[in-house]
Amino acid sequence: PLNAFDIHGPAIMHAATTIFWSLDILGSFCRSFEADGIVEMRLLKIARLYATTWLPLDLCAITCDWLSLTGIIPLTPVVRMLRLL
Repeated sequence: PLNAFDIHGPAIMHAATTIFWSLDILGSFCRSFEADGIVEMRLLKIARLYATTWLPLDLCAITCDWLSLTGIIPLTPVVRMLRLL
């Protein structure tokens, strides 16, 4: 269906998902968590927990996306596998 509009569907979807996941990383710094029955909403504690748990993996995945989107590295099966790790 996207051929009717003369746009490159996969490239647009790649850009859209890369932007979405980049914004999701920023949003992850604003999500509360529960610790010892208490809901923690202080940004510093949230940032510290996120930085020591999921942030390194998220940065690895999004870095591969941005590098392949900008054409610095081609989106090969090896790069796709790195995104899954």
